[in-house]
Amino acid sequence: MICPQCKAENIDGKNFCSDCGCLLSPQLKPLVRSQVEEYIKEHFNDRNTVDIETTQLIDERFMKWSKWFLAPATVLLAILAATLTLLGISDYSDFHKTVQRASEELKPKLEQALREADSATKKSKEATEKSGEAIDSINAATAKMDRQLSSVQRLSDMVAGLESQTANRITSASKHVEERMTDLDNKVESANGEIVAQQGKLTSTNELVTAMFSKGQVETFYPGAGDNPTFALLALPTVTGQPQKGAIVYMLLKAVPIFQTVQINYRIYVQPKSSYHLDGNVLIFFWGDPSDNIKQFPLEVSYVPDPTYKGPVYTSLSVKDGHIVADSHTLQ
Repeated sequence: MICPQCKAENIDGKNFCSDCGCLLSPQLKPLVRSQVEEYIKEHFNDRNTVDIETTQLIDERFMKWSKWFLAPATVLLAILAATLTLLGISDYSDFHKTVQRASEELKPKLEQALREADSATKKSKEATEKSGEAIDSINAATAKMDRQLSSVQRLSDMVAGLESQTANRITSASKHVEERMTDLDNKVESANGEIVAQQGKLTSTNELVTAMFSKGQVETFYPGAGDNPTFALLALPTVTGQPQKGAIVYMLLKAVPIFQTVQINYRIYVQPKSSYHLDGNVLIFFWGDPSDNIKQFPLEVSYVPDPTYKGPVYTSLSVKDGHIVADSHTLQ
């Protein structure tokens, strides 16, 4: 269907043009006219009143502002008239229809916008509530985190204190260990010195023993030859009615012997060490058989000289008044 006013195409069955709002159905014109007349009758007085008041206000303001705004207002009115003409609005009736039509077209959109605004408001409210809950959760988490941080700080302080104590103890222990190690090193060094000294002594002793035994001597005495400067025999008194038995033998050795090395041999017999003793370089020996028996075989004495001896060394033996004298010393 073609609009008779703006020539726009419209869908068949429409009563008004979708572009300009012109009435498309001729049979509705009487109905519309009657409704318009009725509306004018009901609202004419109010509209006249409004028009008069508006005209008065405009006149007053126009007279007041005409000096500054006459030319711009003229231009604006011309532009407004041209705009309305281009829109197809020639009188107040057309303008009112256009406004009403625009209002009807905008009403659903406005309602939709209001519904969307309500929905947005509800969502905003829900978001605000959730935001409040989130803020409360964040505050609770922050408080919990603060408590945990406080606990962590306390633990950190405790750990720092323990580390300090441990470091001090380690330092003290290290110092004590170093002192003990120094003391042990000194003791070990001293012990090593003593060991070296003992080794030297052992070496000297071994050398001494080797030297002494390498210088061992053997001397032979002949009891049958009688008393002489190196040998003397003192027979023990005879008991009445019994044969004579026992004698004390004195032998002058060339050097003072080491007692443990002395050995007296008579023929094939070795005399026990308990049977003799030393007085300087004089070996005193007890003979248990009759004194005449010892004169049958020589006595052989082997020994090692004592190089450490510092006492007297006798040069000869003699018998005086029944006593044996070594040089001027009477032997017991």
